[in-house]
Amino acid sequence: LIECVKSVPGPKGVVIEECPMADWAMRVIQPYANEVIVCEPRHNRLISEGDDKHDDIDPGNLIKLYRLGELKAVHHPERQSMMDLRGWVWAYHDQVELVTAAKNKIKAALRSVGIQYGRAHVYSVQDRSEWLGKLPRKSVRERVEVFYGNLDDLRRRRDVLHDRLARIAQRHPVARRFLAIPGYG
Repeated sequence: LIECVKSVPGPKGVVIEECPMADWAMRVIQPYANEVIVCEPRHNRLISEGDDKHDDIDPGNLIKLYRLGELKAVHHPERQSMMDLRGWVWAYHDQVELVTAAKNKIKAALRSVGIQYGRAHVYSVQDRSEWLGKLPRKSVRERVEVFYGNLDDLRRRRDVLHDRLARIAQRHPVARRFLAIPGYG
């Protein structure tokens, strides 16, 4: 990337589509370009829709949008530590989704054998043996025990991620300002 950008004479504007590697590419290229824009393809109609969506065509469309000043940039903070914080937030949200999926598997397993749970606490450790006792076959019981074990592991990891995220966020002035808002923090 660096050699490619350096090989172009004169002022350079570089446009990158948002992707998992966009922040890294932006930081690598910044010292060698006058301007680096990371854009969101879903907000740039020429590259997000239609039959012409293709990686061979996208660069030409990006150039058109760049020259027209129509690119919608994705914010990438100057400080790498803010991107690290963002990564921890994403990891935490992913873990929360995994916990939810594990809970859904437990409820689905109960429903699959006709067990109604209503608003009962089917996830609590204290009531677990009661719910397992309602299962009609050993095979189903063992499967649900695995699901409960997954839930316990995922919850533990979620809590570790939450604690880590809270510690990291406290070091950032933006996060401290949000936490100081009454009723928000």
